[in-house]
Amino acid sequence: MSSIIMHIYISQVVQKELNLSNKFIAGSVLPDMIKLKASNRDETHYIKHIKGTTKKLPDLKKFIKENEDKLDDEVILGYYAHLIEDKIWFDKYIESFAKCIDKENVLYTKDNTLHDLQEFRKDMYSDYVNVDKYLVEKNNLNIDEIRMDIIKELDNYKVTDIINESIVFPQTSGNERIRFISQSYLHDYIEQSIYEVKKEIKKIIGE
Repeated sequence: MSSIIMHIYISQVVQKELNLSNKFIAGSVLPDMIKLKASNRDETHYIKHIKGTTKKLPDLKKFIKENEDKLDDEVILGYYAHLIEDKIWFDKYIESFAKCIDKENVLYTKDNTLHDLQEFRKDMYSDYVNVDKYLVEKNNLNIDEIRMDIIKELDNYKVTDIINESIVFPQTSGNERIRFISQSYLHDYIEQSIYEVKKEIKKIIGE
């Protein structure tokens, strides 16, 4: 997944431009909230193994097919937006940072060094925290207000405890170095995601 704050920020931009409600923003974090509660990303993110590659990407067609009768619910539209953003992230960006050698090891593209999968995840998580802090401060995001709005809209999904744990102001020591996600990568990803999400949501709502 890309970071929680990335999802929130992208969805805020789309929400304003398409005149959607806060349900859309809430839906945009729902896949990760359910995943953290149920620990099954393959199901929550409609994961499909791409034949002939090591990629596992959200199956957008499967999501639309299975939720065809719910697409008038903006929470479901936000859920779809999340999957679009994740597909872009894992299809285009992750492989530019590191490539899988086998099930346990990855090769860092930047310096051509070998690392185990757990180290890669730790380095990526550290980047996510730094990216989240940058987005919050640059865009003056009120995390407490956003969290309360999301809890209100997702009350029926029973994920309040996970939301309270996950959507918080990012804490960093200030000394963490960016391993992968430069501002250039971040802005490119956000711009592409906003474009793709708007395009797909417009198809559904008929704009």
